[in-house]
Amino acid sequence: MAAAGSDVQPFERLTIEPATSSGPSQFPWRTASILAAGAATAAAGWWFLRWQYRYVKRARRKLLLSNYRESMLVPVEHLQQIRDEFHRQLEAGLTAGGRSSLLMLPTMVDVLPSGCGAI
Repeated sequence: MAAAGSDVQPFERLTIEPATSSGPSQFPWRTASILAAGAATAAAGWWFLRWQYRYVKRARRKLLLSNYRESMLVPVEHLQQIRDEFHRQLEAGLTAGGRSSLLMLPTMVDVLPSGCGAI
């Protein structure tokens, strides 16, 4: 509703005139350039966030794998101790009175198989 005594229509108040005196023909270009700059900024922001997410994800994966590798590494000296103790347990299990955590039955092969299937 227009005010009394005013010859301005309600929707005419909503029109935007350019601030420069160069005319209304430059107004859409300015708006388009502002919109393009905003879109470019938004795209760059989206790309940066995506890159950062991937970088952080990759860095976490690398850290997890390096921690896993470090926890799986066994020193050579410790492996040699395990090997030596395993051999001691094998020999103790095969001796008549030896006590071992490995229960072993001495088995001997009297005759080598010929491969023909007859016993």
